[in-house]
Amino acid sequence: MKKRIIYGISGILIFFSFQSSAFAFISLPGIETIETQNEQSFWETLNEIQDINQELSEKEIDIKVLTEFENKFTEEIDQKTKEIEALNELLTEIEEKTQNTDESTDLESLQNQQAEVLESIETLYTEISALELQQEQSEADHLGEIAQIESEKNNLEIGLEKTKAIAIQKAYAFAKKGAVYFLLLIFTLLFGKIAKRAVRKNAAVIAPKKQKVLIKIINRTVTAIIIILILTLIFSQLLILLPILALVGTGLAFAVRDVILSVLAWFFIGTNKRYKINDLIEINGAKGRVLDIKMIHTTLKETGEKGPTGRILSFPNKKIFEDHLYNLSSMFQLTWVIFDFLLEKGSDVKRAKELLMESVSKIIEEDSNEIEKNLPSLTKEFGINEDTIKTQIFTEITTQGIHIKTKFLVKLSNRHKFGSQISDLFLEKIKDEPKIRLRFLER
Repeated sequence: MKKRIIYGISGILIFFSFQSSAFAFISLPGIETIETQNEQSFWETLNEIQDINQELSEKEIDIKVLTEFENKFTEEIDQKTKEIEALNELLTEIEEKTQNTDESTDLESLQNQQAEVLESIETLYTEISALELQQEQSEADHLGEIAQIESEKNNLEIGLEKTKAIAIQKAYAFAKKGAVYFLLLIFTLLFGKIAKRAVRKNAAVIAPKKQKVLIKIINRTVTAIIIILILTLIFSQLLILLPILALVGTGLAFAVRDVILSVLAWFFIGTNKRYKINDLIEINGAKGRVLDIKMIHTTLKETGEKGPTGRILSFPNKKIFEDHLYNLSSMFQLTWVIFDFLLEKGSDVKRAKELLMESVSKIIEEDSNEIEKNLPSLTKEFGINEDTIKTQIFTEITTQGIHIKTKFLVKLSNRHKFGSQISDLFLEKIKDEPKIRLRFLER
């Protein structure tokens, strides 16, 4: 049992040590990270790239607007130039008609038309000159602005290339970190699966209530670790808090270590024949029948040498790890009984031992026969052999007198009754034995 406890605790420590080491490895800054540890995160870098692209688009729109404004003057000049060409063609037609006309009325009309066309051409030339002047002025005004925008655009493009290079480096670091987190995730899921399988595999020795609690703890632990992994992967700043959380967790665990040990002991109680409700147990000098087993403590109904005392005792479950526990109900509800008689000096010790043996053998005969039937099972499970179950009687000389002691194995339920019956029968037998004199001490 102790080995299982040690292996279990060792497994938990190994698991959390591995997790802590992995977190430490992930959060440990490398050479590149030390140089850029104050820079933005990977996701912020991607947002910066998006912002730069947006700003570049805006600069291109500004340049396009200014260029279109300049093209507007060129289009108007081209339009007016085409109008002049059309008017020149019209003027040529008028001159040809003037040369071929003899009538004065028609000639005068053609001359008037010619004058109007020439006036229109002159007006258009004037407008073109004005537009060219405006275009030159506009180009002079916008040239510096376009040059500035182009310069800003070039700087943005250079910054974009650098940011992309940083993003690639961070993406590689993020992928490497993601791979480590993925391995941690797989390890965590495997740990949970193996732990739950171990709980279900030991269903015969773990109570259903404890199985549910264990599986719930395993599920919540695995879920908490997975959530921490995901959060620390997405928000790398949380890694800074891990050492603080570890210290806080260690402090809390130390503060409630007794409670944790008692809860851990609760899972082992009832397994491997520790004890269960209604068992008679003895621990740290306290003996009693188990009334209730809580997650933190166990309650006993105290039992003395002559039976229940009526007092209710309780002890923290962690005591099963610290003190020797004796389950008096474990050996097929059998228990050893030891009591003694004090003889005066000069008594016939040999005869007293014979009479005591006769008394014990007669009273416990039925129990002894049943114990002999179960001897193979007792030998297999508890190492009890035929010599062990035999009634033993031995003597001890003290300053008070001569003690004759007897030790025998009986059913747990008969221990008080048989003790009383053996005492009555032994006293009856020695009444006619003058050489056997009991000594009684005043208390």
